[in-house]
Amino acid sequence: MIAAIHPVDRSARAQIIRKGENPEMEKILRSYEIKTGSSALLNTSFNLHGDPIVCSVENACNTFTSSGIDGLLLPGLLIIKPDNGTSLD
Repeated sequence: MIAAIHPVDRSARAQIIRKGENPEMEKILRSYEIKTGSSALLNTSFNLHGDPIVCSVENACNTFTSSGIDGLLLPGLLIIKPDNGTSLD
């Protein structure tokens, strides 16, 4: 997970989920591991350089449409940009 390491000082801020603490996130990680062989995900702030961190659905939609992000998951809704070649199968 080289993308999780800061390029200047090679540090990382790992977040570890202990079994039973967060069943919903555990389920996501297990599903991801089955599909990819890796149980590690990169969690990053959701904002564009110079903008504050997204804190509303409106902010999320604006950041999504102004960025290279392929998909946006909101409560009860998954939005995927067309023609990005991404498959969620």
